[in-house]
Amino acid sequence: PKLILSSFGHFGVQIFIFLSGYGLAKSFASMPTQRTISFTLKHIYKVYFLLFVGLCFLLIGRYIGLSKISTSTLLEFGFKRASLLSNFSMDTLFELAGPWWFIGFIVQMYLLFPWLFKLLKRFGGKALFGILLVSYVILLSTGPLVGEIKFPMYGNFIGHLPEFSFGIFMAIYPQTK
Repeated sequence: PKLILSSFGHFGVQIFIFLSGYGLAKSFASMPTQRTISFTLKHIYKVYFLLFVGLCFLLIGRYIGLSKISTSTLLEFGFKRASLLSNFSMDTLFELAGPWWFIGFIVQMYLLFPWLFKLLKRFGGKALFGILLVSYVILLSTGPLVGEIKFPMYGNFIGHLPEFSFGIFMAIYPQTK
């Protein structure tokens, strides 16, 4: 039973990313006086705060003996996550613990969000179709190369751009069926 359920875990990631795009768009649209830069920085700050808290727990775990990871390895791990560099290599994407890849990914999406929002708001379905088309062409055409170049396409914005954009679109155009 666990094996069957665990194979569907990636759908949870996609649903979460769709809901993230949807929620960001609803939040952004509900504050018409909100400045794009302050909105984006506020969300990025929250992610970095959680990164810092998580790293503190890892360091505490190391010092009370729950982990044998060296302090320098933890600091290097934290730097890679904070700099967003770990998302660009298969060797570091799932380093130490799997879910940490999401930190770099969500910051990329927060930085991309204002442009996607404006594009979708201005051009609607045409922009969504264009984003989906470009995303899928890139994903399908680079699929065979990903193993050779060791680039984690789905650990970065391009791999989840379709569902994130679709979430934004559905928030802007809720009457769409």
